[in-house]
Amino acid sequence: MSRYVVEPSELTQEAIRVRIYPGQLGPVAMLHRAGPATEGAEYLFVSEGAFPVPAQLAVAEKIAQRSGCEVFIRLEGVEWDADWGELTA
Repeated sequence: MSRYVVEPSELTQEAIRVRIYPGQLGPVAMLHRAGPATEGAEYLFVSEGAFPVPAQLAVAEKIAQRSGCEVFIRLEGVEWDADWGELTA
């Protein structure tokens, strides 16, 4: 099961933010670049648009593995679903 961390109040390095919020049929997620860019690193391209949470978490993990960035979760008006993995503060 995957483990995720809630986004800290201040990011000191480039990261991938998974923003999860209410959609018409349930929670959806959108990926964002967050934090200061790492000098000399490749630009992080993330998908645009809102998609089902499990799909976006999988994409975020792949990007993180390739880039060495961390993935952080931001919940906006929704509760974390344990089926998505483990979330720690």
